[in-house]
Amino acid sequence: MWAGIVDDHVPSNRMNELQAALGAADLGGSDANRKVDAVIARFVADAGLPTLPAMMADIDGCFSAESVAEIEAKLRKHGGEWAQKQLTALLKLSPLAMAITLEQLKRCANRSFEDSMTIEYRMAQACMRPDHDFFEGVRALLIDKDQKPKWNPPTNEGVTRQMVEAHFKPVANDLLFD
Repeated sequence: MWAGIVDDHVPSNRMNELQAALGAADLGGSDANRKVDAVIARFVADAGLPTLPAMMADIDGCFSAESVAEIEAKLRKHGGEWAQKQLTALLKLSPLAMAITLEQLKRCANRSFEDSMTIEYRMAQACMRPDHDFFEGVRALLIDKDQKPKWNPPTNEGVTRQMVEAHFKPVANDLLFD
């Protein structure tokens, strides 16, 4: 709520009830948005004080970086439980996917929604290539469930600019907005 991404807070233990209420409601007609808002209002609760503002200096300090390797170095230097938790999570992820995501954040920071969606579409198309880490992640997490993905490349040092750039090139069936 603090970040302005959502309008209302519904506790997670009430989500099934909310889903059922939305499914049972008549949400048709020209006032559908008002009807949806009315259903949601029955489940809204106080979100409490936000915890994110107190963490922003640490987040900005560690994640404002030009590369994934720099982010990792900043997290290592920062120390502490929070930084270690972030580092542990990052070290499980595909080095290529992290580099692509960081590049996307840079490219889309000041772009329109439409431009950002076109970039997102190009990235998604590139990630669907048969040799991409996406499929290895699915295998390790959902198919074999061994939780041991074999990323290609296996380290941040192996990710090249060319590999990242390939995810942002226009595609034959590019997403364009008029």
